[in-house]
Amino acid sequence: MKLCIYIFVIAQFFTIAYANNSVELQQQFKTAYQSYKSSLNSNDLTHQKTAAKEAYELGRKLYGDTHINSAKLALNYVVSRHKLKELSQNDELESFIASVYREKYGNHSKELIDLYYLLSKSVGWEDKEQYNDYINKSLKLAAEAKPHAPALTAATQLIMGKDLINTGDRRGKIILEALEYFDSTFPSNDKRVVEAKFWAGKYYLSFEKRNNAIEVLTSNLPVFEKVKGATHPLELATHAFLVQAYEGKRMSDEATKHCQAIGSMTPWDDSQEATPIYRVNPKYPIDMARKGKSGYVVFEFTITDIGTIDDIKTLEYEGKAFIKEGKLALEQWRYAPKFVDGKAVAAEKQTLRLDFTLG
Repeated sequence: MKLCIYIFVIAQFFTIAYANNSVELQQQFKTAYQSYKSSLNSNDLTHQKTAAKEAYELGRKLYGDTHINSAKLALNYVVSRHKLKELSQNDELESFIASVYREKYGNHSKELIDLYYLLSKSVGWEDKEQYNDYINKSLKLAAEAKPHAPALTAATQLIMGKDLINTGDRRGKIILEALEYFDSTFPSNDKRVVEAKFWAGKYYLSFEKRNNAIEVLTSNLPVFEKVKGATHPLELATHAFLVQAYEGKRMSDEATKHCQAIGSMTPWDDSQEATPIYRVNPKYPIDMARKGKSGYVVFEFTITDIGTIDDIKTLEYEGKAFIKEGKLALEQWRYAPKFVDGKAVAAEKQTLRLDFTLG
């Protein structure tokens, strides 16, 4: 009887000790995690990494090796390392994170796809090899998910396609697959269809496939026309891309419609320098390049009611040879014209400085 009581007391002792240790660990983790969250508001990346590491190590003790919280804390730590360009030390942690994500969410889950996309964003374009590795893993998982989750695949292609297009990466072509799915599944005014068409147009334009760009961008215009109240967020940029596409095809009359559409929707500010919608870079005079000479030209001009350039005057220059090339380029530029009382009017005495430097 005494032995049973003795064993019971010992058991109680260990239970209480474990509970006390657990409470203490929870408090330590809570403090460390709050420190990590606070560190995100500072620019001290070393402190962020230290705080992330402490939160991860305490959290993994608290939650265990298979809990998703442990994996997410590890991810915070890896991302903090990426910010400091510490890329070679993360293989073991990344394997741990991915294995927990697979167990928790599945081999072709949105969460696992997003994991590699997040890692690509944290590495950034500067480390091209590592960035491409993460991007390719995410795209591969998205492609494998297509037979049973086509909406997930298309959504991933849309999100990642935008990033790839903005960096001039030909893999941005995946936006066309996303568009094919959204366009065949949803009505033309669906947000996903409109967005996919816009980015498809930008993709085509970046690789000078102007006819394709015009076709897909123009198909969004009826949707914009039916929007009541505020302008659709993509409408101005769509008109600007169409100006670029038509001018690239030397179809200035068609471009004019879109210059005026932008002008009618954009308040004119005489205190600010007008921004061109379409521009051609001036050629560098061969003689000046041979001599290693730099210079500049300041022009004054009028933006006509159709957004073309007229009445160009030279106000100032350094290097007379730059005037001719600068003027030839400026004559091809297009602007959104000034609107007064709902009508396009000429905007006189606009000034612009063109700098010619050897790079």
